[in-house]
This record gives sequence, C-alpha cells and structure tokens, in this order.
Amino acid sequence: MSGPSVGAVLRHLLVPTLLEAGLWLVIITALGWRRAVGLGGGVISAWGTIPLVTSCVLLIASVATPSTADRGLALLGLVLAGMFVAAFIEEIAYRGFLLHGLSLRLGGPAGIGISSGLFAIAHLPGLLAADQQRLVPALAFLFGTGVFYARIRIATGSIWYSTTAHMLMNVLTILILHWGSETGFAIGVFVALKFLEGLLGIGLWIQLKLSSMLSRFVESHLQK
Repeated sequence: MSGPSVGAVLRHLLVPTLLEAGLWLVIITALGWRRAVGLGGGVISAWGTIPLVTSCVLLIASVATPSTADRGLALLGLVLAGMFVAAFIEEIAYRGFLLHGLSLRLGGPAGIGISSGLFAIAHLPGLLAADQQRLVPALAFLFGTGVFYARIRIATGSIWYSTTAHMLMNVLTILILHWGSETGFAIGVFVALKFLEGLLGIGLWIQLKLSSMLSRFVESHLQK
C-alpha cells in the first residue's frame, strides 16, 4: 500500500489541526480555563507513565520495520506532529472541557461516563464507513478507551499524559494497520494492546459505578 507524501500530510493533517488547536488555545486563554482543562504540568503517576512507555516501545518497534523506515524520517515526523495535535484537540474537548464541566455538575462517574460516551459517538461516522458489522464492539471499546484516558487525566491532573498516550496509539494504528507491518506478530501485539486498553477502561467504569452505588447505599443507611 502506497503511503502519503510529505505535502499531503502537511495539507490534510498538520496545518488544519494546528489551526484548530490554535483556535482552542485562544478560546481557553480568553476564558481563563487553562487549569480547568488540564493544561498544567500535572504530577507523575503510574497511570500516565506506564501507557507511555508501553506505547513508545511498540512505536519504536514499528518504526524499525522496513515498510515504515523506507518512507523517511521527515514524513514520520510530520505524522507524529499531526497526530499529537489531533489527539491534543480531542483531549481538550473530552478530557478537558467535558470531563471537568460534567464532573462538577453531575459528579465524577457521570462526568467520565458521558464524556467517554460522547468520545465514542464522535467516531461513529468513521466506524460506519469502515465496518458496520463490528459497530457495537467498536463503540464499546472506544468508550472503554475514553474511560482509560480519563483515568490518566484524573491521576496526573493534566491532559498532556493522556494526549501523548492517545497520540501514540493513533500513530501505532496508522503504522501497523494502514501502512502495513511485515510481521503478523506486531499486528497481533497491537490488537492485543488495544483490546486490553478498552477492556481496562470498561472495567474501570464498572468499578466506578459499583463504588458510587456502594457509597450511596452506605450513606442512606447511616442517615437512618
């Protein structure tokens, strides 16, 4: 499969996403919401570092394959930059504005659930175009991925960790599934990682709901 050119990546990925990210930053600065959306440095947490290390290892392994290396470091750099900015925009929207605002008004579990649900629904057009037969499982795992990124955001207090993890997974998707890897092992490892990421997020969501239900149960009985 032939890959995109440097010019195509600039026109269709990097420049438009940079403009959109710039607009978001102008809005955030004007509203004074820098801390609310998580643009601070945050704190170091295993929830932030472990996904980054795992994704970086797989990314390096993917870049080392001949099918990727032949495309050139310049193109790879543009893709990395574009995917980081694209992930940054989604993290601002879903783990920044929505997660923060909804959690303040409806509580943490509801904020995580609604923002993750909207994150999954936003990918619906692409899923419909790609494979309608696997729509429900794909939406479920996208929801789980949203919960997973929300957990990173909450643990670190910053969207930079979740943005980088999000970007690395997006880049891995392109490198391994679209650009093609010469080894089925790499594809299997990536699919397993995505499966575990979504599954972990769904498990975290169930844990949140159970904890919330238990807290309400205890509070109601203590008040009697």
